[in-house]
Amino acid sequence: FASSSEGASSYARQAVAGFGDAPYTTVKVDVPNKLLPNPTSVDRGIPAYVLPNESLKGLKPEILDTMALPD
Repeated sequence: FASSSEGASSYARQAVAGFGDAPYTTVKVDVPNKLLPNPTSVDRGIPAYVLPNESLKGLKPEILDTMALPD
């Protein structure tokens, strides 16, 4: 999970440009602090959290109609 909508958009932009991926959709989810591991970074320094599959149970995703523009 990207730690911000801007980070998610930056990842999506890189994937579309670099790999020819189809356009992405932003999915928002609130994760309780107790489930968050130490942050890491992915693809050119985008802050992110990598959660194990068992931590995904009970999370309620929300598909957003818009996507933030990365810097």
